[in-house]
Amino acid sequence: MAKPNYSTTKHYQLSSAFGISNQSLTELKNKSKNKSPDGSYTIIYENGKKYHGKGPISRMAESALRYTTNDNEVKSLDWTPAKNAREAFKDEHTRMQTDKNDISPQGYTNPVNYNIRQSPGYNYKLQDGESVE
Repeated sequence: MAKPNYSTTKHYQLSSAFGISNQSLTELKNKSKNKSPDGSYTIIYENGKKYHGKGPISRMAESALRYTTNDNEVKSLDWTPAKNAREAFKDEHTRMQTDKNDISPQGYTNPVNYNIRQSPGYNYKLQDGESVE
């Protein structure tokens, strides 16, 4: 069986008005293991909270399962490939910054998401002379 060509993959999205089941997430994790490049992702849960991360599709599915409960299923998944791990971390930081506001100037500190630490992409952007806003 030929290895899938992810170089043309621009985006991966999955959403459901009724939540995405643990079984579906486990299947996605197992089917995509070692088959996709690094990327960045955002998971939105039914309670409105988000989680932003970096990794292949299988890592996104693994992360999604971490905060899934019977009362809080995944509402949507969004994954985008990156050229390399450094760029994936920078993309992860960009995703986190979509949650910034006056009280939380660094998006990861906003209680709207489950992230608890700054992405290494923050420092990579500083080193590369890019905006961290």
